[in-house]
Amino acid sequence: MEKLKGIAFALGLILIVFFSGCVKVNIEHEIKSDGTNEMNIKYDFAELYDMGKSAYSSTSQPGSPSWADAERQMDQNMEKSCSDVKKQFAEKNIKGECSFDTKSKVLSLHYSFSMQDDPALAKAFTVSHSPPYVNYKYNAAAISKSNMLKSLGSSPGTTDTTKNMDTNIDPQQLKLMKSVVPITYTVTMPGKIIRADVGEIKDNKVVIDYYDLIGKNEAYIESQEFNLMPVIIIGAIIAVLCIVVVLVLLKRRGKKQQPQTMQQQYYGNFQNEQMPPKYPLQ
Repeated sequence: MEKLKGIAFALGLILIVFFSGCVKVNIEHEIKSDGTNEMNIKYDFAELYDMGKSAYSSTSQPGSPSWADAERQMDQNMEKSCSDVKKQFAEKNIKGECSFDTKSKVLSLHYSFSMQDDPALAKAFTVSHSPPYVNYKYNAAAISKSNMLKSLGSSPGTTDTTKNMDTNIDPQQLKLMKSVVPITYTVTMPGKIIRADVGEIKDNKVVIDYYDLIGKNEAYIESQEFNLMPVIIIGAIIAVLCIVVVLVLLKRRGKKQQPQTMQQQYYGNFQNEQMPPKYPLQ
């Protein structure tokens, strides 16, 4: 559970930017067959910087610091945020990285975690077998109810209202959030995705508007993976059985043919001894 608080702080930036202006957030969630996960989150602040530059230029007074100075200060604040996230990762023993690109104005987070770290996510991901296929099922709605988001209230820079964001946001607030901070949630599943209750299927990915998950209890994504190993094992067993059967049949056939051959040889010799010699006609 302690790990989740560190992860929650990383995800907390999603909520923080709600109060910052126009920011684009892209969450890429890769689920592996063993239940481990790779999460990549990118916060695109380019539009926010442009808005800040325009506002700064129109309101700046003679003798006030230049936009370049203000931009540099903003960059430093972003880099400090990354440093804080790295500390959280280190304290919670989470394998994660954080970086800020001063040119593109994109802050990137990457970390790994297990479904077992969060009971809500552990229940949301299931694996079943129907040889030769392995079936995977994930309830994407669980991400908005997971401990990663519920524990945001204890993260720096957030408030207690984020704990229950799934129930506290009314439709009008949700609409405003979607326009101010669009969040794209992309889920990658093992194998080939065969069904998705939400979003758009693109190869082995499902692209979802994150806000479509808020308020939902179920939003399943199903994928299927062909597992060649059971086919090889079954084929090998059948081949071995066939060889054993053939060897047994050949052995039995050899035993039956051997007495018959000796009997034919005995009668052949007897006939040769009893028959008179043939003389040529005079």
